[in-house]
Order: sequence, then structure tokens, then C-alpha cells
Amino acid sequence: MLMVVSMPDVNSAPASGVLAGSTERAGLFLERAAGRYRLSMSGESTVMIIDRVLKVSAALLLGTTTLAAAQSSPIQWPLSEATPHIDFPKMLVNNEWMAAALEEQNVVVLDVRGQSHFKAGHIPDAVHTKIGTAATREGSGALRSLLGQLGITGTETVVICGSEDGFEAIGRAFWLLESAGHPDVKVLAGGIEAWKHEGRPLSTAAMTPRSATFTADRTEDSVNVDVEWLRDSTGQAGVELLDVRDAGGWEDYESPHTFVAGHIPGSLPYHFTPDVADASGWPDPAAIRDRLGKLGLRPGNPVNLFATFVVYGENAGSSQVGLAYLLLRLAGIDVRVFPEGFERWRQSEATVREITTAELRSLLEEENPSLARDQRPKQLIFIDLREVRDYCRLGHLPGAYNLPFRDAGLGELYETVVWRYWSDLRPDSSPVVFYCYGWNCIRSRKAAIVVSRLGYKNILVYRGSSADWEAEGFPLFESPFGD
Repeated sequence: MLMVVSMPDVNSAPASGVLAGSTERAGLFLERAAGRYRLSMSGESTVMIIDRVLKVSAALLLGTTTLAAAQSSPIQWPLSEATPHIDFPKMLVNNEWMAAALEEQNVVVLDVRGQSHFKAGHIPDAVHTKIGTAATREGSGALRSLLGQLGITGTETVVICGSEDGFEAIGRAFWLLESAGHPDVKVLAGGIEAWKHEGRPLSTAAMTPRSATFTADRTEDSVNVDVEWLRDSTGQAGVELLDVRDAGGWEDYESPHTFVAGHIPGSLPYHFTPDVADASGWPDPAAIRDRLGKLGLRPGNPVNLFATFVVYGENAGSSQVGLAYLLLRLAGIDVRVFPEGFERWRQSEATVREITTAELRSLLEEENPSLARDQRPKQLIFIDLREVRDYCRLGHLPGAYNLPFRDAGLGELYETVVWRYWSDLRPDSSPVVFYCYGWNCIRSRKAAIVVSRLGYKNILVYRGSSADWEAEGFPLFESPFGD
């Protein structure tokens, strides 16, 4: 069904495409031509569609209204919910707390600096360690054994001491202690520098810890996740994936280099170094939370700060993973770690790679030299996720099959299309290419998650739009479309 609503011209409206946010989820799409806006809808009954359009039209004609009038109107405007109070965990301790705890003698100070710095001066009775990659790769048993060798039983308070340029070592130790099951781990906020600055006592004596048995209950499953957990949870509501491999993050919605080359479906790149760039100490937890809350696929679609966040690096030795875990814990975020990282994931699971205009052209030209024909490729599955009208009238890339994205039923429709046109291609190796409305369209990301669950492992996303493709001098093809 199609309904035309005449409205004043608005320069900021897109020439064509989908309305962002909840409007897209409701199946409402917008095109502008000659000062008129065409609303096309799908997925609802005719009565519901007319009712919704009449309400939207009435709101546009009425203009602004008071909150009281809005609440008494049949048009129910969404009201912002009050921000829940966040109780940030008390994991950072200062020098006064540290000195008092040392007198009570139920604390172990774990110094994670380099050996030479430790020998030059450390907090009295501190134990030196560098928890390495081996303890992570060998699992919780090896880690718990190492902690026992350091005299840690799980009944004391462990305070991690590092230096102002050693945030990653501190984060790694914190993550591994909690993953082993230690219930009471803290961090000396100012590090050894603040301790020295206040003239606190130092020691150069070698400390040989008395071996003990680490007896804390195992909590690895509540801190770390494995491939199976991640496969089942990817794309589910309430789970956010953060890829922390790159030195740069999601700046201006541009994907960093490592992320572009391949990532777990549904993840976003994020870099935590800016949170600790100030050498004066650890950041305010609210500031960490605020910065993370600005992360999103596009403006208006931020991550859910009340979700479970899963962070991953390249492998178990990734230095950023522990720091990410600690910072998110400080900010009151529910966080897990995928220790094996992307290195393990890509061995058996689906990966998403972002491709440029030049890469896509090269793929298509293998079967369609000069791209002169609207010819469906045989060696790759090529899907345009836009609405039918845009596919037909705005033009589509050579050989792309139109499969408008829908949150429900896309997997079944996709498999039907593949069976009809690409039944001889293998899901575990044949490329699947998606594109939609450009960098700020989230359909390709969602579709990648859907097909990854169907067993397709080689997923390519072109983040450009048909306009970007045409701007590079490559052809678009139109198709008949009836009103």
C-alpha cells in the first residue's frame, strides 16, 4: 500500500532512503520529490498503517505542543526515562587506605612492574609477578596454581600496584585474578609514583612468598566466555561486542585497519587508551561510561550500557583486553572477556570483512568485464538490502539481487533466494556481499549476523551507497517498478 502526504519542503530531509531509528523498525520509509513526501509502509495491516499515518500527519500539522497536551492526546509521545543510579564498584584505593590495610596484615600487594623497577624500590612485603600469556592459554588451573605460588589463597585482599605508564599490566592482572575467582581485588590508584611522592616507606629487599593453596570458588564462567557462548549470543538483545585490537577506534564512524580486515559479526571497534591518556591517574568511572555511551553504529543508535559487553583482542596475549575489562568494571558495566580472541574465532566461525569500492568492482568484473551488464554473479552472492523502490528507481549495482531487510524472516527469505539462484555455492567458503544505504545504514550489519547463524562464513560488507559507487564512475542499473 502507498499513501502520499503533502508537507512543506525540508532541506535537511534525505533525497531518498529510510527514516532512522524506530521509524525504520515500524516499516515506514520516506522519499521526497517536488516538495512532497511519499511514505511507503510494509509489515502492518491497512487499518494500522492508516491510523499511524493520520497520527503522524496530525502531529506535523499541529506543530509544537505542551507536554500536558501531548500526554492527553491519542498521539503518545515517547518520554525519556530517568537515568538509573549507578553504584560504581569501589576498586581503586588510595595511599591512606593502603597504609592502613598493611597494618592489618590481611592484604597482599602484587607489584606488576618490571623486575628492575621492583628491585629499585617497592612497597614493603610486596610480591613481584608478571602474569604472562602462558597462564592464560593454559586455563584457570594453571592460573590458580600460579596464584598459590605467590602466597595468594583467595581469602585476603589483593592490591595491584603498577606505574603510571603500566595501565595494561595492571588491567591484565586484575582481569586474571577475577577470572581465577578471587573475590576481593583492588588497584592502588596513584601507583608507585604517588606512594613515593608522599614519602611512604619503600623496600629493596627480595620477597619470597610462602606457597599456599588458592581456594576461592571458580568464577571463570562469569568472567570469560568461549566460542560456543559467543556464537549463541552474537546479535542477541542485551549483548554488545567490542573489538579492542586496533590502536584507533570508531572515529567519525570510520572503521580502523584491523577491524576492516575481519571481525566477529555484530562487533564494534573500540580503543580504551584515551580513557587513561592522562598520566595523573585513573579516569572517573562516570567519564568512562559517558565516552562508551557515545559509541554506536551511527548517530542515534548508541550501544546499550546496560547490556553485557564482551571484549576481545587478537589472542590470549592481547594487551588491551585486560585494561578494557578493568575500565568497564570501574564504570559499572557488566563485562566478559573472550580470551582466545579473533585468532580462535576465525578458525571455525563466520567473519565480516569490509570492502572498498575498488575491491567490489574487482570482484564483480571477474564475471562481468567493464560492468556493462546487469548480470547476476555466479561465484558470489550479491544482495542489495534496500527497499524495492530505491533498488529500482535510484539504481542498483550490477548484478545485485534485491532482498529488502526485515528484522523478522530475513533468514528464510535469504535461504530461498540462495537456493534459487546460487544453490551450487558452499556456505563455508563462497563470498556473500551486502550493501544498503551507505555508512550510516545498519542493515548490512544485521544481515551479516543473520547469515552467519545460517553457516555462511565469508561475509563481505560494502559500506558505500549506490551514490558512492556512481561517484567513482561505475554504472547503476534501474528496474521497472509499478505504483
